[in-house]
Amino acid sequence: ADTAEYSQDLRIATDFDGPFNFIAGFYYFRDEIDSIFRILQFAGGFTANQTFRQTRESYAVYADGTFQLSPRLTIYGGARLTNEKGELEDFQSIINIPGLGIPSTDLSYDETEPSGRLGLQYALTPNVMAYAQYARGYRSSGFNGGAVAFPGDLNVARPEFLDAWEAGLKSTLWDRRLTLNLAAFHYKFTDQQFINSISLTETQLVNAGSSELDGLEVEISAHVTERFTVNAAIGLLDATYTELTLSGLDLAGNRMIESPEVSLNVSADYVAPLGGGELL
Repeated sequence: ADTAEYSQDLRIATDFDGPFNFIAGFYYFRDEIDSIFRILQFAGGFTANQTFRQTRESYAVYADGTFQLSPRLTIYGGARLTNEKGELEDFQSIINIPGLGIPSTDLSYDETEPSGRLGLQYALTPNVMAYAQYARGYRSSGFNGGAVAFPGDLNVARPEFLDAWEAGLKSTLWDRRLTLNLAAFHYKFTDQQFINSISLTETQLVNAGSSELDGLEVEISAHVTERFTVNAAIGLLDATYTELTLSGLDLAGNRMIESPEVSLNVSADYVAPLGGGELL
């Protein structure tokens, strides 16, 4: 694939002495892809040649601000409006098996969607902050570039939306020797996009009707000594498709793919003096 990508962000940010500050701006993005994809399966004599050109162009305006209501309480929020256009030109797949392949096809989409967030932060102490927020996320439509054998697999997936609620604590304790962060969240996807791989030659880009996730994350970083630090984190996740139908089969209630129930990481850093520098 030959790919070219351009992006530009023009932004204004304030640093007022008062309780209100904001960031606002304009964002532009464009990418172009010329793709040639070949499948060669010598044992079965199967060959496939897939070619296409894809261009996507996105414009967005946004603003995000914070307002300190009191020495302890801060409200923050922002909004973004995104317009995206996508074009798929001369998508075709030539296969050496009669009845398979995709003739030259053009597809496109053009959409404008809002997104944003609203939240509160409260300083319980100078070193402990509680927060709660709601955010609305958006992912643009997409082309199924994995289509090879069947014209019905070449489609435009609908936009994906995420409503996210989160609350938690962020803290630095024991004279900043211990950092402890907690977060609990509830996510609700609508029209979630994912790849449904059926076989080597049949891959579908589909939208799940809806799915929900509930999770808890704990992060700890302890400075045991000036040079020795231990980090640990654990995540618990319950993720389920609440609406999902594939090939006429109702799969609602199944666990979401790539969503482990438990994730864990532990690391340790030690910094030793070495000559005029340090060894980590």
